[in-house]
Amino acid sequence: MPIRGERMKKIIALLSGVMIMLSAVSFSFSAYAAEPEQMGTSSAYYTYDRKSKTLTIKGDGATPDYPNWNNTPWFEYLDDIEHLIVEEGITRIGNYTFYNFVSCKDVLLPSTLTEIGKNAFSYGAFQEIVLPEALIVIDYRAFDHCSLKYIKIPAAVEQIGKQSFQFSQNLSAVEFDSFCKCEVLDSAFMNCENLNSISVPSQVSLGKQCVGFDRFSKTVDGFTIYGYQNTSARSYAVVNGINFVDLETYTIELAVGKTVNSEIYSEGSVKHFTFTPSATAEYKFFSTGTTDVRVTLYDSENGRTAEHDDISDFNRNFCLNYNCTAGKTYSLDVEGVGVSGAFRICAMPVNIVSVSASFSPELNFVEYVDASEKDGKIYYDYSKKLSFLKLNIVYDTGYEAVTTAADGEFSYIDIIVSDNQLSAPWRVGRENYVTVSYGDFNCTAPVTLSAHSHEYETTVVEPTLSEGGYTIYTCKWCSKSYNADFTERLGREISGKAVLLENPQGSCEHSIPVSGVEVYADGEHVFTTGDDGSYSFITEREGCDITFVPPYGPKRTIHVDEGGDIVLEKTALAGFDFNNDSHINIRDLSKLLRMAKESGGIIVDYNGDGVTDADDFKLANNFLYLEKTDESVYENTY
Repeated sequence: MPIRGERMKKIIALLSGVMIMLSAVSFSFSAYAAEPEQMGTSSAYYTYDRKSKTLTIKGDGATPDYPNWNNTPWFEYLDDIEHLIVEEGITRIGNYTFYNFVSCKDVLLPSTLTEIGKNAFSYGAFQEIVLPEALIVIDYRAFDHCSLKYIKIPAAVEQIGKQSFQFSQNLSAVEFDSFCKCEVLDSAFMNCENLNSISVPSQVSLGKQCVGFDRFSKTVDGFTIYGYQNTSARSYAVVNGINFVDLETYTIELAVGKTVNSEIYSEGSVKHFTFTPSATAEYKFFSTGTTDVRVTLYDSENGRTAEHDDISDFNRNFCLNYNCTAGKTYSLDVEGVGVSGAFRICAMPVNIVSVSASFSPELNFVEYVDASEKDGKIYYDYSKKLSFLKLNIVYDTGYEAVTTAADGEFSYIDIIVSDNQLSAPWRVGRENYVTVSYGDFNCTAPVTLSAHSHEYETTVVEPTLSEGGYTIYTCKWCSKSYNADFTERLGREISGKAVLLENPQGSCEHSIPVSGVEVYADGEHVFTTGDDGSYSFITEREGCDITFVPPYGPKRTIHVDEGGDIVLEKTALAGFDFNNDSHINIRDLSKLLRMAKESGGIIVDYNGDGVTDADDFKLANNFLYLEKTDESVYENTY
């Protein structure tokens, strides 16, 4: 085995130290402090919460390109923004979008992001940023003059634009994913004065003065490139007179939970790793990637103790468990099985003590506004927020690992997120949560549901003759409604009661109802009275003649001039001319009794005893022997 000394440790530190575990950003915010405003004509929207100083971008697709930073919608409060969140669904950040964020402390990017435009983050004050795995393009001066201390370039990146990270003078570590095949264009990392070395995978190509040069286009003294023979990194170092270290010749030290990117550059070669645990426990050593590799483990006495090749016929990585003693150094030889290529290796404890989960930043939905429909019920879709769902896993060694649910698995154990919204709908004021399962452990992560603000849509109900008009106000989110803006109906109501005229002088003191009275307004039939003698109808006429035609007596007409609703109260009508000869005498009594006998029922019941008989004719005594019914007893104008 190669000899490991202080120089070796320094080199190992340079290689493995770049694996910085970014701590989860923790601050509360409400992305819905204001109504989302559209960014140009795009499908992207923004909100700014002044209280938490958080700018949130949401929507789908690309944000617009801006000609300069002072054309952005948030230019007026640019100096106040401390937190930037770009939500899932955004695929491109346009030119100058977040230029000169001089107060910004942290940035969260979505897993859907594939491109970062020109000068998008230039002069940003944030010191950390996690580039998503789907990112393909980092354009011209995207992070020029930033305060970044560390950056990891994901495997999917194809191009790092010219001057993209130049003058980032705090930048001390740049890590390429070992599977990365990107092209680093001219001056990309020029004048990053704290960047003393860089490790370059075999398939990454370096452009002119892209790294290791100062602002005067001179190579930086002592700058070192770690790479492989016969690669772009080696050629770049030779041409520019830069120190070069061959990665094939060194042993890399593993730290618990730190994934190390590495390569088997030449077919059949072996990469060497060491591991010195600080706690005695069972540990898992495993690889990830598509390269077929196997491992042999040696104990501190250099004895072969265990080995492993393929996890399955479909997974050519290795996974080896072993009980390790604190303070002892173990060696691992990783060999490519007939192939070369990139892979990752990690050492992790095996035994988990606890698992907890939380959204960071907290997940806040607005009731109804952010809801969709699933199986006919209201549902809040958190699937685009899984990159914010953090799992904190505590092991028996005391080591704590943080991962996101969006990864789907961690240390070869599936992360499963579920909820019970459909059986127990989320409500404002209720403890709402999602359930996270990791191996045999289950935990919950709270979700906040905020009350929505009503946004009303209106429906106008026009007035009719019989009904007044009004406006219905209905919230477009929750369907809550109320009626307002009432208008009067178009017609007027005329009502009263048809009663029996008890003597020719117009008396009707007993208020005996007359049924079957036909009521006409200016000749148009409008009502027929029932057993209680009452009538009510609507007319649009201001003045009209109301004619009452009783079944057994002369008609009566009343002229109405007054506007508005009118209650005529008692309308007295003569009702004893049963034989319709315009006389009231004994013949009418005979006719009444005959009619009652023939019908077998009640014809009239003026005395209210439930039968038709001679007693119903008593009041007719007041009219007997009149030669003709005198209509002059009626008062015909109201």
